[in-house]
Parts: sequence; C-alpha cells; structure tokens
Amino acid sequence: MLVVELAAMSPDDERFDAKTTVPIESVEHHVEEEEQEWFPTVREELGRKQLQEMGARMLELRDKAPRLRSPSPTRRPHTHYIPCGRLRRLWA
Repeated sequence: MLVVELAAMSPDDERFDAKTTVPIESVEHHVEEEEQEWFPTVREELGRKQLQEMGARMLELRDKAPRLRSPSPTRRPHTHYIPCGRLRRLWA
C-alpha cells in the first residue's frame, strides 16, 4: 500500500517524489473539479441561507468529532496513524 511505503521512507529518498506525484495530482484534480463544477451547482441549488445553516452545523459537529491522536512513544499506534500524521507534517 502506498501510504505504508511513504511512511517508511524519508522525503530525501530518491523514490519519494515519484511516489507522491500521482496522489498529489489526483487530489489537485479532485479539488479543481469540486471548485469549478460542484460548488457552483450547490450554491445555485441551495441558496445562501441553507449554506450558512449547513456551515454552522458543520462547525458545531467539528468540535464534537473524534480527533486523531498523536502516537504515544510508549505504545505502538495503529499503522494508519503513522502516515497520516507524517504526511500532514511534510505537506504543511
């Protein structure tokens, strides 16, 4: 699995750029598609008031949502926690 491979390698690894190029391009394409096609349609269909209500509800739920904990040095975390945090730090 790509995420596991990336978690195991350093950004200095000669294969790192090649391994991250396709996922990055895929996410960028997805974001562009949402911003250019989906968001305008949703704005048109729902209207300002309903979008504001949805936004307020999302903010309320975000505060109640479970958080991804940082791995404890004394406990082995689940494998999927490692790459998420590591990749987030690399791309921040």
